[in-house]
Amino acid sequence: MNTELNSILNKASIKLIENQKELIIKSVFKVSNKSNIGVLLIFLGGIFIIYVSIFKSTDWFSIILGGLLGGIMFIISLLTLIDQTSNYIKITKKEIKFKHKLKTQCFTLNSNIKIKMTQYREYTKSRTNTYYQNITLYLINSKSKIEIFSFLIEGKDGKEAKKLGRIIVQKLNNRITGLKKNIKIFTLIYQLLIYN
Repeated sequence: MNTELNSILNKASIKLIENQKELIIKSVFKVSNKSNIGVLLIFLGGIFIIYVSIFKSTDWFSIILGGLLGGIMFIISLLTLIDQTSNYIKITKKEIKFKHKLKTQCFTLNSNIKIKMTQYREYTKSRTNTYYQNITLYLINSKSKIEIFSFLIEGKDGKEAKKLGRIIVQKLNNRITGLKKNIKIFTLIYQLLIYN
């Protein structure tokens, strides 16, 4: 892989592993990513509120309210961290397997499967009017359209985000198309052997 692609992958907190047997695209947790810093602050804030409400409060109302608020912050941020660190797509010779939004799914490759990409800007409410470029990949087959992977990059790197999304979609579709061709060839050979 070239250094430009590695730079974009690093900004998107994505690791790409490609060899003859498989193609793997997975999320990597990086503290330098601004959205991860926000989630970590909410996580630590939840722990702090729980601690203060249990060990420093004197009345039951503060203990219950602080425990609930801190617990909700803690659980939501923990699930977000788990989700961000466990997302992946893996294509082998026979199947595509992915984990997205804490849900793992697997599909046997066939001629109906395609990967598509959507992109949009996500604005945050702040004085600087920060925005992120959100790239989402979908698996489309004859029955449904399923979200399989997404990532955010800061708005200033929006062009790079789109480029990375297109590269990932191309790599995934090339793998799927290559496997479809192999399946067609094996099917043709099998039919020739049966009929001869």
